Amino acid sequence: MAETVATLLELQEAVKKFVETRDWNRYHNPKDLAISIAIESAELLEIFQWKSEASLKNGANEILRNRVAEELADIIIYCANLANIVDLDLGIAVSRKLTVNEAKYPAEKVRDSRKWEDVIQKRG
Repeated sequence: MAETVATLLELQEAVKKFVETRDWNRYHNPKDLAISIAIESAELLEIFQWKSEASLKNGANEILRNRVAEELADIIIYCANLANIVDLDLGIAVSRKLTVNEAKYPAEKVRDSRKWEDVIQKRG
């Protein structure tokens, strides 16, 4: 897939084609894909391990940005593959979850919160 802007559904289709072309569906099941998402998420966390918040706020260097991009891409690829396996449209799933979160965390109630505990208290 070329470097273009794509919808989540287009990304899902690209991942589906990639997997089918290699006949990898025989290896992919929801459990193993969920495990792979967790592993890739841990690899993303590892990039930030032991780095100060100040060094990250001052602008990530290009090497760090590239590593983050690769791990995020891996996570999204596995998510798209899992969505394909369980027959979900990720775009619809994300839109629905955002609607739930908008109701759960109304901006006017949580915007000026200083701590997460304040968000939880204001939510109710």
